[in-house]
Amino acid sequence: MSHLQTIVFGQGLTAKMCVVDQQVQPDLALTMLQVPYCRATIIIHSGAGQMEDIYTHQLMDLFTEGLARFAQHHQVMIADGGTHAGGVKIIGQARHTLKATFPLVGVAVTQTVTFPGGPLKTPNRWPLNAYHSHFLLVKADVFSAESPLLMGLATARPVPALAIIVNGGDIVREESLVHAKHQIPLVVLKGSGRFADELADSAPDSELRAKYPADKLYIFDTNTQTPQEFYNLLHQILFGD
Repeated sequence: MSHLQTIVFGQGLTAKMCVVDQQVQPDLALTMLQVPYCRATIIIHSGAGQMEDIYTHQLMDLFTEGLARFAQHHQVMIADGGTHAGGVKIIGQARHTLKATFPLVGVAVTQTVTFPGGPLKTPNRWPLNAYHSHFLLVKADVFSAESPLLMGLATARPVPALAIIVNGGDIVREESLVHAKHQIPLVVLKGSGRFADELADSAPDSELRAKYPADKLYIFDTNTQTPQEFYNLLHQILFGD
């Protein structure tokens, strides 16, 4: 594991960063990154390059007034894929809009990202989102190599946790199944496209839905439900009231 570094994005925006091996223990990674202890953890699994702008606009208010405000009010750590795309871009913007201070941890692969002072931008590298507070970069060459660490953050500390499924393709599908296996509650954002909609629209007795514990699966309809309802749902799942 590398020593703690600082990324300077400009305009007063900085983030702590560590480069880690794929085998790193999630709790050790958080300690080395100096992520403060929080009351709960939320993991976002989201589509990136194939997430259409229509979903980004639709989810912005939900992520700002529902998710980010909840994390700020209740000292919750949020972790995601770290790059300036898809749901990651939305939660980063939401945190910035609120001037929030909750830890927002991006987990990505060294060979697929670019950032100030780091590798130059190429067609195969995505910029890190400047509105994150922390980054864990996994030494690897391909997308999905970071998945075990990202998922492991859900149980890295003995606090309540849940995962949010936003859009997504095959990688998000596999990540959701791992969470289901470990009994991590899943909030699926219906109306965000692709895998999230496939799971949300599946029949309760379908082969797909059978892979998920019924008492750990929550379908949230982004077309009909409000940011306050999202806030309330997160509170109910994590804190039980």
